[in-house]
Amino acid sequence: MKREQGYLLVELLIAGVLFSFLAGSIGAVFVNTVQGIARVRETIQEKNNTLFFFSRIRKDLRRSAQLSEFPFEGKPRMCRIPVKTIDSKKNVRLCYIKYTYENGRVYREELPLAEDSFAAAESPKQVVLKDIESFRFLYPYLSGEEKIEFREDWRKDTYYGLPAAVEMKIVLKNSVEKQPVLGIIEIPQGSIAPVPEGATPL
Repeated sequence: MKREQGYLLVELLIAGVLFSFLAGSIGAVFVNTVQGIARVRETIQEKNNTLFFFSRIRKDLRRSAQLSEFPFEGKPRMCRIPVKTIDSKKNVRLCYIKYTYENGRVYREELPLAEDSFAAAESPKQVVLKDIESFRFLYPYLSGEEKIEFREDWRKDTYYGLPAAVEMKIVLKNSVEKQPVLGIIEIPQGSIAPVPEGATPL
């Protein structure tokens, strides 16, 4: 007996299940691909932002000035740099450039050194890096074993002028491995301070 043309209900149900399964698999692959592309774009943007920050602070540190009346100040979450700037009229101006880490962001601002004709005007506080999980400034010291180690505070008890370098440890919020991004910027006119007596060994 010949089978009549057409499809049985069971066949239609099986075809519908297979189609739903394939459509769901393709949809999941598409969603994962879109999310992966978005994560890659976020990572690239974060790296670009970090490179921009390093470039900006490198420029500021390289033009820092040895001014005994206006010392360099270094803390784990703050770095205040005395610099000489040139305004639009080619006049040399003195100011502090201050970087601070607060609530997942790094801010940059220019502060006048003194109220005189040679002091630059205060500038607005700007965000130069964001989406940060942790951030630290570190400064170079020479230990008793003649080894260079980076610590969180630049000496105030006996001031040694500008540090020879500034190290930054940054962990980004969206970093998968949570490995810190390290950056060390050399200050040619700076120096390395001896480790203070009684300091905790690293």
